Amino acid sequence: MRQPIKAEERKRQTRERRKARYDRVVALAGRGLSRRAIAREVGLSRATVRSFLAAGSFPEYAGGATKHLPNMLEVMRLT
Repeated sequence: MRQPIKAEERKRQTRERRKARYDRVVALAGRGLSRRAIAREVGLSRATVRSFLAAGSFPEYAGGATKHLPNMLEVMRLT
């Protein structure tokens, strides 16, 4: 089995941090804290807290390909 490359490891770590924040938001909501109090406690925006609570389960990122923008050299070759 191949070792995960740095980008994959970074992606995994980012997901774990996001999941931990999501779990904390849900736990605080279960204790009856307001969205504003949760946002203040966790250090997230109220919009993020609202979307986490509305999701019902951990919202995974869709991922996908990024749009390729040509660099200056490619632009010059095309002309």
